[in-house]
Amino acid sequence: PVYKAGGCTVPEGEYDGTCAVTWELSPYSAAGQYYVAMLSVEDEAHNKREQFFTAQPEGWTCCGRVGNTPDDEYPILLDLPPCAADAAPGDKCVGEDHLPPQLDRASVTAAVEQNDDDKAHGAGTVRVTFKARDDKAGIGTVQYRIMDPQGMSHSGYLDHDNAYGPVFTGDPQEWKVYELKLPLARGSPRGVWRLESLDLHDKAGNRKHHQFIELLQFVPDATA
Repeated sequence: PVYKAGGCTVPEGEYDGTCAVTWELSPYSAAGQYYVAMLSVEDEAHNKREQFFTAQPEGWTCCGRVGNTPDDEYPILLDLPPCAADAAPGDKCVGEDHLPPQLDRASVTAAVEQNDDDKAHGAGTVRVTFKARDDKAGIGTVQYRIMDPQGMSHSGYLDHDNAYGPVFTGDPQEWKVYELKLPLARGSPRGVWRLESLDLHDKAGNRKHHQFIELLQFVPDATA
């Protein structure tokens, strides 16, 4: 689900009003049926009401819940078709992008930068660079994990020119260099810091996970 905040308009001297929420989709979003799964409304006294709109099969999970409740209402469905070859500007349709972004794994570099004063106190900056691109919608959210010498993960999001909004500015198919920086505070553990993973999302919601540290999988021996 995609969460969005809206606003309400209430005439002066009255208690009832009209609320509106607007979602902006990428022109390359998936075609199909869209609907609002839940509305959460709160008044000035902080009384909160959540209304779910679901029609999910038994056992399915939506909005943090499994199944439906008697208070649920059937959702209003909105059909968003794929654009035809002769689609005109203003037609309500999408171009569809089903492929995740591409990462040039050979371009990935990682290093810890420190000056002489930093080295004495454990401070510095972890700098990671890489090249990536997308075929249509363009790269949006980039999430990363960096593992410190003690095995702890430090996660965050890369801030770049197209990190926000539904539309990519520029040529999405062009390889672009991305750079993330993780400041290290004084007293940070000494040793090897590693790039653990990168998650690349495009504007259409496609995602690709790249793992750079091998994960050990094991099955406990029930006879032991």
